Amino acid sequence: MLNLGRQPKMRPMCKATGLRNRRLVRLLYPDLGMNRSPDRNSPTRRLTGFTVTLIGLLLALPAIEGFAQQYPFIPIGGPDAPKGCLIPFQDTRGGLWLAECEGQTGGLFYFDGSRFFSPVKGSSMMGTVSGMAEDTDGGLWISSDSGLYRLYNSGLRLIRKGAVAGIAQIAPDVFLAAVEKQVKGAPDAELVRISNDRVGWRTEAILDSFPYVQFSLDHNGSILYGCPGGFCELRTNDVIRWVPGTALAVQHHEASIGYDYATDASLVSRDRLRCVWMRSGFEASYQCPGDGKPTTLPKTIAARGPTMLFEMSDGSMIIPSYSQLAIGRPGRFRVLGAINGFPSSGPALLLHDGTLLLTGSTGLHIAPLQSRMEFW
Repeated sequence: MLNLGRQPKMRPMCKATGLRNRRLVRLLYPDLGMNRSPDRNSPTRRLTGFTVTLIGLLLALPAIEGFAQQYPFIPIGGPDAPKGCLIPFQDTRGGLWLAECEGQTGGLFYFDGSRFFSPVKGSSMMGTVSGMAEDTDGGLWISSDSGLYRLYNSGLRLIRKGAVAGIAQIAPDVFLAAVEKQVKGAPDAELVRISNDRVGWRTEAILDSFPYVQFSLDHNGSILYGCPGGFCELRTNDVIRWVPGTALAVQHHEASIGYDYATDASLVSRDRLRCVWMRSGFEASYQCPGDGKPTTLPKTIAARGPTMLFEMSDGSMIIPSYSQLAIGRPGRFRVLGAINGFPSSGPALLLHDGTLLLTGSTGLHIAPLQSRMEFW
């Protein structure tokens, strides 16, 4: 069974070690004594080399971790299902939204469990989509390089102009986004809070000279993002209670890893054990409490891939790459590649029930990781 919090146990193909080695030799070749040499001209002597070679191969198989071990990556959708979708999102009703799919210029797809369709005409006017979120009324918020939109009752409304790096929900009907300034030549963005009051939805710039980044929310209510020289964090309550004319406290953490995570093509998150994870399109690093500096994972674990990180219910981290999928914790990662049935993929999404959705160029696949299944 697949244990994603530790290395999964391999099905015993051969457990002969020590005394069992000797029993296996006797079983394969009963005439061979363990403490005496067989006669030079006997059949026993002639078959000894073959027997030893066979035993060596059998004993070596368990050491080849993951050899021929398959995991259930199940294709979903029909021939009309979109492929290579860069921005997947699941709403509170379980519906699947897909944006930036191969062969599509803009546009938005919805999967209701049986079919894919475009829920609104003219959605291509949004430009390149960078993220999605949902409010308590079921409205879908869409960030893109042309602005911030809200889709509600099949009506698409522009809320704020300007390129948006992504959108993150930090509380019910409270969102954060880094929006590019409308001043020509401005090198940075501004931090915008989106909230719903008695009048309706409003956007407010609460920080100026802000990096153009994505956000993540940790288990303790801190908002993390990449900033020059490392990563920064805000307190959710501070953002919610902010009023014009007051300062917003920002905590800066140094992380010297040779890569600048203050971009929209990077992600910083913190897991329940308070380890900080940093992912770019080329590498991934982590720093746990007590670590003097971040550790960059080898390419055999985190290779070129989407800037996505997921945490499972048992604390295991999921790091998708284009050619592989890493699951586990520092020092205990399980890496699944083509030999394990992993389809060449790209972006991924951890669904509400713990299933992993893969949205690669080969189509949509789901991996029921919570079932802990493996087979040969």
